[in-house]
Amino acid sequence: MAYLIKAGSLDNFSIRPAIEGLTSKKRDIFTKNSNIRSYAAPETLSKTGGLGLGSFTLYKNFDGLRNLFNPQNEIYFIAWTWDLSGNAPYVYPAKSIEPGSWFHRVKKNDSIQFIGEGLNLYPKQEIKGGVGVHIEVWESDNDIRNAGKIVEEITSTIQESDLKNVLTGLAATNPTTATIAVISKAVLALSGEIGKILKNNSDDFVNLFEGYYDVDSWTKGRETYKNPVNNPICEIILNRF
Repeated sequence: MAYLIKAGSLDNFSIRPAIEGLTSKKRDIFTKNSNIRSYAAPETLSKTGGLGLGSFTLYKNFDGLRNLFNPQNEIYFIAWTWDLSGNAPYVYPAKSIEPGSWFHRVKKNDSIQFIGEGLNLYPKQEIKGGVGVHIEVWESDNDIRNAGKIVEEITSTIQESDLKNVLTGLAATNPTTATIAVISKAVLALSGEIGKILKNNSDDFVNLFEGYYDVDSWTKGRETYKNPVNNPICEIILNRF
């Protein structure tokens, strides 16, 4: 399995301590050390934005002998994104998407270009704290007629996951650094569950892109990510809009 590509750090989510009512001495402590978050409930910063997958490029073929006769890969993406608003994770592909529409037949060195703002991973709205994004790339060994069943199982798994429970629980509380640690653990566990589903379907793992954009550094534009960087299996371009 490929190593993760990081688009930031989960520790950098924009959560600032609320310092109202503190003495001037304690205010100075907060100013000098932004990692101290123990005096009061934190303030979660927000900004309006969205995230899309602008393009995908495949640099290697998969499945060995099969591709000697049919050098074509049926690529698809499983993705979920989230922020600290208390909303459940956003999932791609959704159950409403036609099964055949989320498979992409790609040969080595081919690119898929998504029009407009790209494949919608996080709809444009108010972002609280930042956006976490997890994109898995898979190659299908089975007929796309099974796709609908797979999507339903994956979506249900995410909707019933610890990640969803942690995120929706934020609606009634304020996130803390301890909460961020729980979210990180839940993301890792969910990835393992999704992997089991897809491997049981005999599909091949291609790559993983995972990152965290905090609102403090959120700017509109496209960024290219290759994994691995020096000898990439594939490449994606993410569009912040």
